[in-house]
Amino acid sequence: KDLPFVQRLSQLHQIWDIQRALTTFVLTFFVNQSFDFWKAVYQLGRDVQGKLNGFNLVLATNVKRNEDGELTPESEAFLKDVGQFSRLFHVLMWAGKAKRFSILTSPEGLQRMESRGLMNEKQRL
Repeated sequence: KDLPFVQRLSQLHQIWDIQRALTTFVLTFFVNQSFDFWKAVYQLGRDVQGKLNGFNLVLATNVKRNEDGELTPESEAFLKDVGQFSRLFHVLMWAGKAKRFSILTSPEGLQRMESRGLMNEKQRL
């Protein structure tokens, strides 16, 4: 311990201990925050999925049918419209939650979704 080289190593060891503790704290904090964010996004996705599934199941089991159990043309058109609205809701819900997709709520994004058939002009306005 009296040698200059060993004394310098001792100082380096102290610096290493401080850096290791700081690095461990920072990594633990950000991994925990990331995991909490992931859980919240996952739960939101599952909640929306469950609500849409329940809503669509109620509609599918209660629409008008023919005597043979087949859907009437009006019922098929209704369910098709509801499916289109559900998809549009899903896209716009994520656009409102994630900054990455917020461009979809702009006039340009809405026009692009209209051109791709996700919505019509009446819905865009």
